Amino acid sequence: MTKIMLIDDSRLARVELKAQLAELGEQDIVAEAADVADALEKIERLQPELIFLDINMPDGSGFDLLAQLDYVPSVIFVTAYDEFALQSFEVNALDYLLKPVTNERIKAALEKYQQKAAKPLSLCSKFFIKDANKCFFIALDEVFAFEAMGNYTQIHLSSNKVSVYRTMSHIESRLPSDDFFRAGRSWIINVNQIKTVELEVGGSLEVTLNNQIKVLLSRKQTALFKQKWRL
Repeated sequence: MTKIMLIDDSRLARVELKAQLAELGEQDIVAEAADVADALEKIERLQPELIFLDINMPDGSGFDLLAQLDYVPSVIFVTAYDEFALQSFEVNALDYLLKPVTNERIKAALEKYQQKAAKPLSLCSKFFIKDANKCFFIALDEVFAFEAMGNYTQIHLSSNKVSVYRTMSHIESRLPSDDFFRAGRSWIINVNQIKTVELEVGGSLEVTLNNQIKVLLSRKQTALFKQKWRL
């Protein structure tokens, strides 16, 4: 069941939304928050998969919250104001629901989330991440490699790199397997960006990408790489 968090300064709005979600079978509400500061702490600590987010709150907006997050869950905006709809999709929101919200609209928004969660990305897919004080909207085909850095993953682009608060396993589950290859515990490479492949002493392969990054494949992954691409 999806881990959901409700963020709205109106307690009544949270109660109503919680009841609607329960009617639709979504009962794993891991947290609620009434302001940006409380929401920020709970999202970073609990890491919900999906948040229902209001726009206007006492200490800032929903957009202010998203700009401060290291871990960014999927977002469905729920608000009484229609003028922020375009801005919501600029931050890659799944949906924008206007109050009062019907069960049918909530169900449709949840279906969008389920489709996104189940469907692998394609090379033309774009994704939104925040790294330090900057936000990026990146196309998957711009990625040369993913590198594990603890609970973070570093995304290597043509001339720079950014970090996202996601594990490698989570990222790998969303990637198209014909285009990305798990080179070892710490690396996933974009095979379309491979420049050269060299055989090393001991039988492992070293891959050089077009941005000059060199990645040594583990022995197990070398065998899988050869099998998949018939080397």
